[in-house]
Amino acid sequence: MSALRRLAGSVRVRIAGAVVLIFGIMLSGAAIGLVRQVQTELINDVQVRNLAVTQALSDALSSGRVSPSVLVNTPAQFEAEMAGRSDVAMLREGITDSFISAEGPAVEKLDATPTVWDRLRRFMDSRLTTPLFGKPAPADVSSDRFAVSRAVVQTPSGGLTITVASPLDGIHRTVRSVSNSLGVAVP
Repeated sequence: MSALRRLAGSVRVRIAGAVVLIFGIMLSGAAIGLVRQVQTELINDVQVRNLAVTQALSDALSSGRVSPSVLVNTPAQFEAEMAGRSDVAMLREGITDSFISAEGPAVEKLDATPTVWDRLRRFMDSRLTTPLFGKPAPADVSSDRFAVSRAVVQTPSGGLTITVASPLDGIHRTVRSVSNSLGVAVP
């Protein structure tokens, strides 16, 4: 017991223990900071992509190059219109991975053949959004689960508010997985 007490009382052992503790805390802090920085950059990339898609949609609609009714079914004609742009791959990815919807007075003109049910729903809830490119939008688009970008566009049929929402679930899942791995590996 006296040998153990003498060893614990040694200045070298105390300094080595303090260094290990400080190094472990610093390494853990750096790992957490790195994971948070990567998460921020990934979310920023999704937001930049959303802004590019929103801007491309609003430019195409406001200039008259694309009719709003084209946006209801498939993205093929819109993608053909955007073929000359330098960021066409990012736009295609944004359209594929995002939920895009429209609301406003011009929404009624989007669907060439609305059913009685569609008209009744629109009459009952004027805030109802219309999904674009045939992909229905989720009911709850909260900022903690989605990166959201909006633009107001004036068309010959009236105003449209275009919303592009990209899910962040994959980013959050990856960050959680890496954080858990670092929580085991770093200490």
